[in-house]
Amino acid sequence: DPEAHRYPNGRKPILPELTKYLDNCGMSNPYTQIYITTEPITHLTFILALFVITFLPRFAYDPQIDCLVVRRKEDPMDGAPFIIGLVTILKQFHSQQKDVFVAYLCQYCRVVMNE
Repeated sequence: DPEAHRYPNGRKPILPELTKYLDNCGMSNPYTQIYITTEPITHLTFILALFVITFLPRFAYDPQIDCLVVRRKEDPMDGAPFIIGLVTILKQFHSQQKDVFVAYLCQYCRVVMNE
């Protein structure tokens, strides 16, 4: 009797069970997955902005492959994992952290442009 035994209720939520099936079928997006929830880490966005400012000059944009590539072949880096790793780290925290990170990068651009 479906009226007497409704499946999605407080004791049996359907979303966690459906998520397991979608993950097993490969129908989930790991880039949007939130793995942990934590309190904001002090100065994390500042450290990430310094990290990006330090390593971004090693990359160049290649319009033929529409991706960041290294300027020197000796650098053991790749543009796509660099960006995906940065986005994944930022997604684990509150969206305000991402806004502060972008604000730091904008402030850096303003300072460089005024020199």
